[in-house]
Amino acid sequence: MRLRASNRLRLGVSHELKTPLTSIRIVRRDAEGGWADEAKKRTYYDYIQSESERLSRLIDNVLQLARLNAQLAAHRREERAPVSELLDLVRSKVSTQVERAGFEPATPQRCPADANVVVDADCSRRSSSTSWTTP
Repeated sequence: MRLRASNRLRLGVSHELKTPLTSIRIVRRDAEGGWADEAKKRTYYDYIQSESERLSRLIDNVLQLARLNAQLAAHRREERAPVSELLDLVRSKVSTQVERAGFEPATPQRCPADANVVVDADCSRRSSSTSWTTP
């Protein structure tokens, strides 16, 4: 699935980059053909400028996407934190709510390295569920 999406992206990027390049080449050829007057040449040069700016934006977008993908891949490779660390954080933040609602925390084997993200999400979920639950 991921490979298919990557191939589609590559094909789309290739097409999006080739389109302005082809347009620039065609307009340049027409401008240099000797039959266009100066006003028409000016229109051609403006078009070439706008297409080259578009091409620069497309390249910037591709580079930004590559950077974001690299950051995501690095985040996925981070080490896992011990579950005990996660449980200690959860207990310290929601122990009274958990006890009042009669919940017992589940004990997963591993958790993401950024335990604070998981704890905040879990606290939010538990807070929502205890707001609507009567003991």
